[in-house]
Amino acid sequence: MAHLARGAAGALSPVAAVVGGIAGQEVVKAVSGKFMPIRGWLYHDAAEALPAPAEGPAAAATPPPLLPASEVAPVGDRYDGQAAVFGRAFQAALAAQRYFVVGAGAIGCEMLKNFALMGVGCGPEGRVTVTDMDRIEKSNLSRQFLFRNADIGRAKSTTAVAAATGMNADLRGVALEARVGPESEGQFDDAFWGGLSGVATALDNVQARLYVDGRCVYYGRPMLESGTLGTKGNTQVVVPGQSENYGASRDPPEKEVPVCTLKNFPFRVEHTLQWARDWFEGEFKQVPEAVNAYLTQADFLAVLARQANTRIETLEQVAAALGEERPSSVEDCVRWARLKFEAMFSNSIRQLLHNFPPEHTNNDGSPFWSGIKRQPAPVAFDAADPTCLAFVSAAASLRAMVFGLKLGAHHNDEFFRSTAVSGPCGSGKQVFAPLAR
Repeated sequence: MAHLARGAAGALSPVAAVVGGIAGQEVVKAVSGKFMPIRGWLYHDAAEALPAPAEGPAAAATPPPLLPASEVAPVGDRYDGQAAVFGRAFQAALAAQRYFVVGAGAIGCEMLKNFALMGVGCGPEGRVTVTDMDRIEKSNLSRQFLFRNADIGRAKSTTAVAAATGMNADLRGVALEARVGPESEGQFDDAFWGGLSGVATALDNVQARLYVDGRCVYYGRPMLESGTLGTKGNTQVVVPGQSENYGASRDPPEKEVPVCTLKNFPFRVEHTLQWARDWFEGEFKQVPEAVNAYLTQADFLAVLARQANTRIETLEQVAAALGEERPSSVEDCVRWARLKFEAMFSNSIRQLLHNFPPEHTNNDGSPFWSGIKRQPAPVAFDAADPTCLAFVSAAASLRAMVFGLKLGAHHNDEFFRSTAVSGPCGSGKQVFAPLAR
């Protein structure tokens, strides 16, 4: 009762995050109706975090000792609630922590928020170093809450540190854009790892986790490991000499490729295969299914209204398929396929190279295009190239089938080749010329 009374005035951001996360998930369940809500009482405590009882045979039955009044007395700062539970000495230890957060995605944002609110790395000797090589995309905004629409295209690490600093101006944050791996051991050297208090991983693949775990084992640093996959989550606290390290037991092989890797920096053949499958499913399955549902289901709009994240995008796709982009002939399908070729394999890559030229460097001076970030090259359409022609003919044929347009005997390679190089697409203007850099 004494502990309960003394800690009742305390506000702990990690506990608030747990309660808020559960409450938020229950709200999503109630709104979407997709998952079973929790019907019952939930009980959460972290009694093991309280000061440990005295050593001895009776320790198991001894309640944790109360902290001295001087340790828990309020001083009028933002940490009074936390100090009421753990004491001022504990708060000073948090402020002096020098932590390394690897990844600034969904988990990394949550870590940084909690660190800022708890005062981790906020003292004169403290530091929180964050590294992430990715850029913010629109799809990140639904779960990476430190980012906003205006941040799209910016570095995740820099933006996340700036947002966390806005929550606590005392946070001593350092943002990097380097990948943690064998190729960056010159940057993350002995002095760097030896100067850390601990590491928090917020990674999206097992290989990177194993590497960071190996570094932590080698340098004897604690590691806070966590990961998510859909509604699933996993955490592991690794304490040197006291607990099993992450690499001591292996996870099953990953079945899915992280979205950020597919969109930003694919570096394996299977990444390009997954990207192609995702595009194929979107164009020739998801969009036609959405159009058919709109045409046949009376409650389509009502159902779509409950899908806040994809509602506008789906409506735009349906409007385009039934309106300005609806083909009236196979020739229209060929021109559509040619435009897709230019958009995906030429213009988007030219735009990426315009934003990040070959000589572009990160904040720390290292080359942007290095390691697994391989510099792409735009592809110029060549009607004589069998690969280029195969893409146009296959995509055009599939689109024609989707819209019920029959392919005749004259729709052969020569037809696709000649139609693909005839520039106008209904508007009377040239549309196939690639964008200049």
